[in-house]
Amino acid sequence: MTDEEILKAFECCCGDDVNGTHCKDCPAEKYNFDWCSDEVSRQMVDYTKRLQAENAALRKRLDKAIEPPCESDDIFYRFFQYPAEMVEDIACGFRKEKDGELYVCSANSESWYNVKECEFSREAAEARLKELKGGEE
Repeated sequence: MTDEEILKAFECCCGDDVNGTHCKDCPAEKYNFDWCSDEVSRQMVDYTKRLQAENAALRKRLDKAIEPPCESDDIFYRFFQYPAEMVEDIACGFRKEKDGELYVCSANSESWYNVKECEFSREAAEARLKELKGGEE
């Protein structure tokens, strides 16, 4: 049976119709199973296991995915350490390296910067600049 048929048949089997009239619309009827509800239950278990495996595979891929910290055209802040200086920039793209590191492209300099070395809010950027200056304003 197709996945849709399995779901529909399972709904029919779970119906509260004690006279069995719910079976007339059941897609399992056309397969002439000896013990219809047993077969539908087995197929529902198989279907559920397939969905669980697919879900686990998707979760694994999602865990490996890295979300960009901002959108293209958003402002981000990068830093120079000596002398301590903050540069406001515009993101124009992102790339993920094989090692999993994520980089943001500067629209102003067309250079790539590791997102770990950038800030994406003004408040965080100012705090980091203060830290780079040794706590001085």
